[in-house]
Amino acid sequence: MEYSFQDPDALIGDIQSGKEKAFGFLFDSLYDELVRYILGLCNDLQTSEDIVQAVFVKLWERREGLRMHTSIKNYMYSACHNQFISHYRKSRKMPSVAIDLYREVFISEEGDHLQREANRKKIRDAIEGLPEKNRAVVILHKLKGHSYKEIAGMLNISVKTVENHLWKAYAKLREAIDR
Repeated sequence: MEYSFQDPDALIGDIQSGKEKAFGFLFDSLYDELVRYILGLCNDLQTSEDIVQAVFVKLWERREGLRMHTSIKNYMYSACHNQFISHYRKSRKMPSVAIDLYREVFISEEGDHLQREANRKKIRDAIEGLPEKNRAVVILHKLKGHSYKEIAGMLNISVKTVENHLWKAYAKLREAIDR
């Protein structure tokens, strides 16, 4: 049987029945698209692939109880977004880049004064190299001490958007500092 998104009931029904061909069609049709979507949120290809793969694995494991109240594409995008949020929340429990930077640059007694100054310049340059919105959110949050809610109000964006800007900024800062 040839599958398409034009006949979602047949596709979903066959996935629920455990037909690997239906699942394969869904995977082949949406995998790259979903990875690009998550990559836009986290700026890390490996993490994006892991998140999308986890969604497909969960879908397959829970296929028998699968109930959709929306299109299969919308369902997959929502599932990937939720998996991204879950991943983000778990990763927030790890020390933030701000704490790492503080420890490395300001508390470190190992390097000399010139080394600490070089590190500070590297951080300033990395912050200046961020996209405008990311830079503004980092400055307002980490340097000026505003809460996510306050920043959202100041910039007229949602709290989730503030979180996403910080997430992207920290990934870029980490990358710049590790060079």
